[in-house]
This record gives sequence, C-alpha cells and structure tokens, in this order.
Amino acid sequence: MFLHLGGGTAVRTADILAILDISLLGQPGLELSKLEEAGRVVHLEEKGSKARSLVLTTGCSYLSVLSPATLVRRTRQIFGYEV
Repeated sequence: MFLHLGGGTAVRTADILAILDISLLGQPGLELSKLEEAGRVVHLEEKGSKARSLVLTTGCSYLSVLSPATLVRRTRQIFGYEV
C-alpha cells in the first residue's frame, strides 16, 4: 500500500519508520540540518506553505505540508483501523 504525502508524492507504507510533528525538530537529537547535510531530505512544501510533518522512511525523509495527524489517519484508513 502507498501513503500520499502531498506534492504528488507517495511512499510505500512498509517503508515508513516514523511520522513526526515538525515542531519536534527543535528538540536535541532531532535536528533537520543533520538530515539535510546527509542529503536525505525531500522537500514537498508548496509555494507559500510550510512543512508540518517529517516522514522518515528507509530510503530518505520527507517534509510534508500535511499534518502528522492527517498522515496517521490516512495510514489507519489504509489498514482498516478505527480512526
């Protein structure tokens, strides 16, 4: 199954490691600059909007304009869990 992250991008749900709120990136050990330096971040922000979630996958990380709650709800719907 695939999860749509916005910006015309979808990833395999099996490859998703975590869906994080972007506001957590100010916490020690979760610095976006470290991921960007490694060249492993794909920006999906649309013009005039800010990223709201960070989706970590086995291949790279995605910054999405969709909220983490929306992405988690979509994932639960894919697998038939109660929302």
